[in-house]
Amino acid sequence: MRRFRPILFLLVLCLLVACRAGSSRKPISLTAVFLDVGQGNSVLLRTSGGDVLIDCGPEASQETLCRKLKSRGVKRLELVILTHPDEDHIGGADAVLDAFPTDAVWINGVTAENESDQRLRETVSRLSAEVSVVRAGDSLLLGEVLLTVLYPTEDATVTEGNGGSIV
Repeated sequence: MRRFRPILFLLVLCLLVACRAGSSRKPISLTAVFLDVGQGNSVLLRTSGGDVLIDCGPEASQETLCRKLKSRGVKRLELVILTHPDEDHIGGADAVLDAFPTDAVWINGVTAENESDQRLRETVSRLSAEVSVVRAGDSLLLGEVLLTVLYPTEDATVTEGNGGSIV
């Protein structure tokens, strides 16, 4: 049995080298961090091409959300996606947009009759972020990660509430 140990060792070593050589593709860099912001939620997507924030929780969570983003090393946001204008999704958006330089904001195009939507519109009007109403097929490439909108479609009647959310 001792005679076969060096041979077995060489076989295992050759197998490991062969497996390593076959896996020369670089893994995709994507991390999703789900942030507790009380009622509602917020998701931070971290890619090699930049950070994306999906929804910002209610107004009462503004300070908490900004603190959580800073503690994770976020300095800027490539994109903020606000799925729909309910207060528990956009209430913290004005503080986030003020605290972090942001390249683009995606919205579903529905105007809500609430203070959070009014503050959001005032905030984006004075910032340099590009605001886009997105529909199915719109996309953004961040590093090796492609974000693609699945809903709402062009022919969808987008209304307030969860049913009109960007997917």
